[in-house]
Amino acid sequence: MKKVIYALFTAAVALTIVSCASNNKLQKLVEEANRICPFDIGGSVTMDMVSYADETVTFYYTVSKSVMDVEKIRENEEAYRQNMLVNYTNSNDRNLKLLLDAIIEADADLEVVYSNPGEESFRSRFSANELKDSTPAKKDPVALLESNLNATKAQLPMSIANGMALTDVLIENGYWVYIYECDESIYDIEMYNSNYGVLRLALKEELSKPDPLVQTLVKQLKDADTGLIYRYIGATSKKACSVVFECSEL
Repeated sequence: MKKVIYALFTAAVALTIVSCASNNKLQKLVEEANRICPFDIGGSVTMDMVSYADETVTFYYTVSKSVMDVEKIRENEEAYRQNMLVNYTNSNDRNLKLLLDAIIEADADLEVVYSNPGEESFRSRFSANELKDSTPAKKDPVALLESNLNATKAQLPMSIANGMALTDVLIENGYWVYIYECDESIYDIEMYNSNYGVLRLALKEELSKPDPLVQTLVKQLKDADTGLIYRYIGATSKKACSVVFECSEL
């Protein structure tokens, strides 16, 4: 009996030591992440800070309302939640992966907080088990892309510029398709078609920029063997200009 008690005591001590080591590792990674905050992620998104308290790591973001409307997130909370979960656990960012692995190892929760400047926030929480169970999605790039699609749709319509709005996003015949509705008193669709090469080159340059949000989508498209189409439609005439990129061109 004494041996059994001793064995149980030893196991408990070992688990305590492992737990402390995991928590210390996580705390160190959070401190390292905070050293570079606030950090401009791109696409008008800023990571303001990272905290670790009460067994919860919290990411705080500020994002332009034109890019992500917190009110719309609340209306489609589950779609956003699933998209965040899949994107975080399938990220190729080495530092994020280290941090998520440490959160899982410490059996902590992850909370993500998005705020529009000067407005209320949206919060979403993930348990260590949820983070751990989500990683197999890496084997299904199409599911990852569809998750991104659903979250993007929930934000629409979205104003892109004066007289131009992103009204729909869909996956069609092997292409991810952005559909923009254009005020034809400002945007001449015929001119877009006449200057197709120039427009295509400008969009290609945008796709090549080191914007993390753009590059995440580009990687997801490549992994799912999916091309990309920008389709501009006149609000009145319904004339269209579709700029096409094959997957191999991304």
